[in-house]
Amino acid sequence: MTLTMDKFGRVLIPKALRKMVQIEPGGEVEVEVDSTTHKITLTSKAEAQKPKLTFDSDGFPLIVGGEPYPADFDTVAFLKESYEEYHKSRFGV
Repeated sequence: MTLTMDKFGRVLIPKALRKMVQIEPGGEVEVEVDSTTHKITLTSKAEAQKPKLTFDSDGFPLIVGGEPYPADFDTVAFLKESYEEYHKSRFGV
């Protein structure tokens, strides 16, 4: 794909391409430059999905999404908060 730079040095990334690599307005893009080959590489820094709590067919909790988890991810606290939200929404308790 060939893109054209405007007089201010900006290059527009087409909407279809932004959507494909999950670049949202205000999102970050990492830029790597190889001066030997004159190559510029753009990498999407799309936000990871937040983890969600679901239950398997036997009723066991499963944490899905959000990978990779941050180093300080507290599984016990996440499960406790998720259970509380689940019970409030389901039983009003």
